[in-house]
Amino acid sequence: MVDSEPRVQIFRELTIQDAASYFDALGAAIEQALADPWSRDHGREAELNESSSTRYLAFRRAGDEVMPGATLYLSPRDSDVYVPNIVPTDIHSLDMEQYNSLLIEFADRTDEAVAGLGLELDVGSDQADLSSELDPDVYSALKLFSRTSNRSTGSSHPSDRDKWMEFICALVDSGYSLSPGLLQEWLVADGWPEETAFDLILQFEFGVAILRHANQR
Repeated sequence: MVDSEPRVQIFRELTIQDAASYFDALGAAIEQALADPWSRDHGREAELNESSSTRYLAFRRAGDEVMPGATLYLSPRDSDVYVPNIVPTDIHSLDMEQYNSLLIEFADRTDEAVAGLGLELDVGSDQADLSSELDPDVYSALKLFSRTSNRSTGSSHPSDRDKWMEFICALVDSGYSLSPGLLQEWLVADGWPEETAFDLILQFEFGVAILRHANQR
């Protein structure tokens, strides 16, 4: 039994607040501030901006013994500018630690340039705490299911199934969109076997889809 509130490792998110109207100036300021192994990738920017209605800035990091090579993208989102993705260039995919390390390194090297434009750069946490993100009643329903259900059978027992459905209904009623992947990681962090947690997530996705469809009728 896990007594503490589980915290789940997540991909960090970098946001430059109220920067969308400074997009071109932001690109120039960051380009001037960066040094090896980082550089601006004008060619990649041109390719993306010709084929997309969304504007992009692209910054490449050369691979070395510290980190793999990758390209980091910046794009407007509402009034802000954020990092929608970091794409590896030397390997097939980045794990969470590599992704977050690249993001932090980029932030450290560009923070002064961003501040020079009167803007603020924010890097989100690398941990998610559902106890603070979810409505208290929703989190209580989740914790009740997790702490009192048979972890070898998931929601097979009728009483456990009722608790699982109560959580799903409470979540949908709250209007909060909870990532299935994040919920699965939370269940595993709270002591559930990975295979059982995966089965519960399949039920979760199906249940949420049905309830949302019913609410739209």
